[in-house]
Amino acid sequence: MNKDHSREFSFIHSMAETISVPEGILGIGDDAAALGVDILKERKLTVTMDSMAEGYHFRKDWCSGRDVAIKLIEMNASDILVKGGIPAYAFLGVQIPPAEIQSPFIMQFQKEFLRHLARHRILLLGGDTTASSAIHFTLTMLGTSDGFIPRKGKNILPGDVVYIMGKPGLSGYGLELLQSGEKNPDIPRRAHCRPHAQWRFSRISSDEGISASVDQSDSLRETLSILADENSIQMEIDLSAIPSFATFLRMPEEKKISFLLNGGEDFATVFLVSQEKISVAWEKKISSVGGYPVGRIVSTGSSGVTYFWKDRILDANQYGDYYIHF
Repeated sequence: MNKDHSREFSFIHSMAETISVPEGILGIGDDAAALGVDILKERKLTVTMDSMAEGYHFRKDWCSGRDVAIKLIEMNASDILVKGGIPAYAFLGVQIPPAEIQSPFIMQFQKEFLRHLARHRILLLGGDTTASSAIHFTLTMLGTSDGFIPRKGKNILPGDVVYIMGKPGLSGYGLELLQSGEKNPDIPRRAHCRPHAQWRFSRISSDEGISASVDQSDSLRETLSILADENSIQMEIDLSAIPSFATFLRMPEEKKISFLLNGGEDFATVFLVSQEKISVAWEKKISSVGGYPVGRIVSTGSSGVTYFWKDRILDANQYGDYYIHF
């Protein structure tokens, strides 16, 4: 066995030795994993994949290995959760410069990656490792669900309500502070380096009233635009309805609006709810998991989003470019 192989298999073994695989599943350590079809028990299988590349999606002087491990899992989990699923299985692809395979950053990543998966009861079943000139992670995640909530919904009508779960804008603020080199407060830095998916969405995602949903991996402005285009709907959105988080309280209004519109990678969930399903009990249920209304569908047949700040109509273009993670 040559030195490169010994590094690779040592890395794989260190991941595998902490994982307990349930009976009936053949997981990490072989050339492929095997899942019995009976694990679905008539549920749907939801699959997603995301990558993080050093220098594009993270910088080691900004985010720790622990941060990157959490963000990689959360960004994948967000895709599963927003479609009405529960994350269950994962496959990890790792590209690492050989000299860094036992570096503090990688060791930190490895430890937190396994711990965070276990925290959410997600089972690592395998993956791939290879040498590279820079660090690159790719995670494939599988989830199960009783139903699938599409981005393009059905029976969407004027009067239906737009809801959000999460904190749009805070990650963008953290990124700006990191780019400026300021000694920034930890909360916005963590919001950018370690954002969290909306796990509580799973408590309401099976309800029939939700017609469409999408996660905010790019900006809120881009996310709402995609939702409007996919469904040929006109929306009115009041940005002032988004709770003013502590970090934003003393921020000038125009700057706050810019972050709300253009900040990315908060992994907030945006979803549409039929007005016919909304009741006091329904609103209480959504509120209990952190959801809040921000606007309504005003017409169908064409697409567009009109933004307000209270009673003031906003020109979104005057707030600059929105975040795109590619």
